[in-house]
Amino acid sequence: MQQPNCEPNRSFRLGLFLDDRLSGLAELSFGFPKIGDPYLGFMMLGPWAQNSGIGIKFLDHVEYLARQAGGQKLFLAVLSINPKGVPSRRDRAFLQPGFGVQLPLVINM
Repeated sequence: MQQPNCEPNRSFRLGLFLDDRLSGLAELSFGFPKIGDPYLGFMMLGPWAQNSGIGIKFLDHVEYLARQAGGQKLFLAVLSINPKGVPSRRDRAFLQPGFGVQLPLVINM
């Protein structure tokens, strides 16, 4: 789903492989909610990759790409049917100083 102001030519669609097995997917887009804003619209790990710290490393890479593009905040969207998808204050502590995460941008479904 394309968001308003989305800049598809700047988007990243990422795959995470563990031992040649596709274990995660993420999409980093730009231009939502405002032009130029980095937006993590999708991130998912397979059950075998969860609770191992891999997700944090994957998100670190997404954050790196957003920073390289000049982002100051990384916007997230979480479906209301997935409350576990909203990181807690403790979970957000791994983000580097000076880079904010705008939470929650929750989409009700």
